Amino acid sequence: MASISGSKKRVKRKEISHLSKKQCNITQIEEQEEQEPQWISNTGKTSFKPLQQKLRNGVADWIVTDGLPFNTVREKSFKRMINNINPAFIPPCYATLKRDIGCEYKTAVELMKSYIEETCIYASITTDLWTSRAKTGYIGITYHWLTQEMKLCDILVCVEKISYSHTRTHIRETIQEKLKVLGLEKKVNVAVTDNGSNMVKAINEWDDVSRVACSAYTLQLCMFKGLKKIKPYPQRYAKLNQFFESPKQTERLKDAQREIIRQEE
Repeated sequence: MASISGSKKRVKRKEISHLSKKQCNITQIEEQEEQEPQWISNTGKTSFKPLQQKLRNGVADWIVTDGLPFNTVREKSFKRMINNINPAFIPPCYATLKRDIGCEYKTAVELMKSYIEETCIYASITTDLWTSRAKTGYIGITYHWLTQEMKLCDILVCVEKISYSHTRTHIRETIQEKLKVLGLEKKVNVAVTDNGSNMVKAINEWDDVSRVACSAYTLQLCMFKGLKKIKPYPQRYAKLNQFFESPKQTERLKDAQREIIRQEE
């Protein structure tokens, strides 16, 4: 009888433990349901489309913010990570990711237009041209203004290819075309550029827009001219540094130092 009674007690303890675990799981599920509401379709089945879209937008934001390649979503490691975070989430494919980023871009442009219209009266731009290693020309334009509360704002208008040839007229028309996208062409009164002749002429022929030379670029030119005058000296300093860094000369230097110490003693 004692054995049967002990056995019943053990079974009862197991049942209590099992029920407590079940209660814990139920509590966790209820808390999760409060944080992440479900969506019920017309058929009565649970639909997670709004949550799926929210997570897809998060992936798109991560790709754009960190400058990652679109192919990241095809990697097995990415899919494994997503599965560990939320097994119910279906990661976007390459085409879906591009579409999501395109939609977010259009939304951001409209929001930016509205913000500029409300806060910007006059502004300045900074622009530059450069050529990549692939011999492709690029133009970059940034837009800067102060709000009525004296808050400094700046946006990147574009970093895009610019077709050849880079004449003053082509440069000016390209800048004006990019500014029109955000409705900025009538608000610009100052342009900061380098000292390239084509860029200088492009801005000087732009009505009601003044040009300011880039101080960083001017300082860089001064440094280059100064380095040309002292060109022989850095080469000599480099050779002298290599001479004393060799193991042989290091040992000779140590011996010379020991000899000086002996003479002083």
